[in-house]
Amino acid sequence: SDQVQLTLEGLHYAITDLALKLHNTDKPLFQLKKFDLEVPSFDLATKTVHVGRLLLEEGAADARINDAGGINFQQIVRASPPQQTSAKETPPPEAPPATPPSTLEGTTESAPAPAAPQPAADTPFKVQVDAIGIKNLAVDLNDQSRKAPIEAAIAGIDLHLKANLEVGAGKNSVVLSEIASEVRGIKVRSPQPQEPLFATEKLTVEGGTCDLS
Repeated sequence: SDQVQLTLEGLHYAITDLALKLHNTDKPLFQLKKFDLEVPSFDLATKTVHVGRLLLEEGAADARINDAGGINFQQIVRASPPQQTSAKETPPPEAPPATPPSTLEGTTESAPAPAAPQPAADTPFKVQVDAIGIKNLAVDLNDQSRKAPIEAAIAGIDLHLKANLEVGAGKNSVVLSEIASEVRGIKVRSPQPQEPLFATEKLTVEGGTCDLS
């Protein structure tokens, strides 16, 4: 069959005032003022995607880990139901008796069909992202899984980087470049002492590179 060909150009997808809240919780799990995605080209035939910009702006995340080590973000994904198996397995059908050689006179046995050729290794899907931006994202963390529970807060995160990804055909690689980040208002504290365990006004990273191949 002919290969499916699909080419898209000039895609632009935007969402404003996004909020995700779990049932029976008083605080949103994740909220975002603006999500913006620009994709100049998507070519299925050549397996290439060019993302011009991915932007997340003015958001907040509330991460909570219970005493068993489960994180609240896991509740977003629905668990697969367990496979039902019958208590009594049905035995396989008995093979028919072999036909005596005398009844096969005048017939020709057919040779077994050759195995189907293995498909050639496919090319990986390549994704080029010119700009990934996170602007003023606040994060709260409450970890009850430790012997001494901790709470952490980040007033704001700014992050800018470029990315190149290759996925599939037995090769997965992620290369991040031109990483620049600023993290503001970091505090880590325990419910027991009054003073925070760790606090800093600002952490800055510039010119970073990360190869996850």
